[in-house]
Amino acid sequence: MKNLKFFILTTFVLLLNSCSVLTKSQIKNINAFAATAEKYAIFPGEVPRQRASLFLEERLVQTILFSNADNIKLNINKAIDNYDALLQSADKFDLSLLLIQQYASLLNKLSSKDFVGSLNSNNNNLNDNLGSLVKIANVKLTNKIPITVSDAITKVIFLVGQKLTIGRQAKALKEFIPQGQILITITMQNIEEALVSMKDLLAQDKTKYINTYTAIIFNDAGKMNYVNIRQYVTALNNFENIEQLRIQSISAARKLSIAHTKLQERILVKDDLMEIYSETQDFILSLQDLYKTYEKLITVKK
Repeated sequence: MKNLKFFILTTFVLLLNSCSVLTKSQIKNINAFAATAEKYAIFPGEVPRQRASLFLEERLVQTILFSNADNIKLNINKAIDNYDALLQSADKFDLSLLLIQQYASLLNKLSSKDFVGSLNSNNNNLNDNLGSLVKIANVKLTNKIPITVSDAITKVIFLVGQKLTIGRQAKALKEFIPQGQILITITMQNIEEALVSMKDLLAQDKTKYINTYTAIIFNDAGKMNYVNIRQYVTALNNFENIEQLRIQSISAARKLSIAHTKLQERILVKDDLMEIYSETQDFILSLQDLYKTYEKLITVKK
């Protein structure tokens, strides 16, 4: 009986220990997701910024109608003020994207092959900056971030500068990823809401640009030249690319959430699948599409 009790206890302890360690494939999947999520943050914020540039261009074309120097200057100043106001609307993107980028960066370091971070002496500064970022986000964003998420991120900041054992790394990831799920859910919701709201605005901007250019440039034979025609074509291409970037950013945000949910589910069980989860693969492919559209936008502008 004693031997049986000892065997059961030993088996339970071994099972408990085995469950506390993540497999190499689990670590690999976490790291692949983190590296991709960190890059995602580059793209959605370009939608309102590029929209602001086209809005400014349309207003400057309107200025051609004025003959009085004072009126021209006044209209230009108004155009610049409106441009600055539109850029401020990108703050909602920036806050959410910075939070995602920070989370992904820490997750990347925590799941690195050598279990060693590179923050070192910058830990305190990063912690202060992150704390401020969460506070600002909770003031400006509709959907608030729980303090538990901020606490979890702060804890990881001080872990990634240390040499971690496999067991400690697994424990940290199992604590960090569920809090990350909360962060992902809130920030992706904020990003998607903002991007969805821009659909009609972009369509209205495009219609107004076409109408303004038609009335001021195309209806005046003296203004019909290659430069003006080229500017018009470039603007229309940019409108198309921005709309595509908006749609793809929403799709990628949803796939990012799905991929992270998969990670959270799989860290609770032993998983020795020696490949990247299909959900993460879908997210990676969506990011590749985003990059292609972004490149077209930049190329057209050049």
